[in-house]
Amino acid sequence: PDTLTSMISLALILHDQRKYDEAEPLYRRALEGRKEVFGEEHPDTLESMNTFAIFLMVDQRKHDEAEFLFRRVLDGTKKELGAEHRITLISKHTLALVLRAQHKYDEAEALCRRTLEGRKEVLGEEHPDTLTSMISLALILHDQRKY
Repeated sequence: PDTLTSMISLALILHDQRKYDEAEPLYRRALEGRKEVFGEEHPDTLESMNTFAIFLMVDQRKHDEAEFLFRRVLDGTKKELGAEHRITLISKHTLALVLRAQHKYDEAEALCRRTLEGRKEVLGEEHPDTLTSMISLALILHDQRKY
C-alpha cells in the first residue's frame, strides 16, 4: 500500500509538471495495484480511479476511457456509501461533465438534474457544490440551445 501511495504521489507531481506521458503509466499501475490489494470497490481504489479519470478527461482528452472509469466510480460509491452521499454526488457530477464533453447532452442533463436535486437535499441550496451543479446544468442547457 505504501508503494502504491508513493506511485500516486509521483504521478501527481509529474502531472503538475505537465509530464503527462510519464504520469499516465504511473496512474495506471497504481490503480491496478490498488485493485489487486484492496479490491475494486475499496474507497482507496475508487479514489485512485476517480483521480485517474479526471486526468484522462481534463489533460488527455480521453473521454471514452474517462467515462468508463467515472461510471465504475459512481457504481462503487453508490454501493459503498449510498446514492445521496456527498462523495457519490461528486461522482455523479464528474460523470455528467465527461458526458457533456462527449456531447451526450441528454444523459448529461438528466444526470446533472439528479445531482442538483440530491445536492439541494443533502447540502442545501446555497452550498458551493449545489451552486456548481446549477452552473453545470446551465452550461449543458446552453450547449443544447435550451435558453
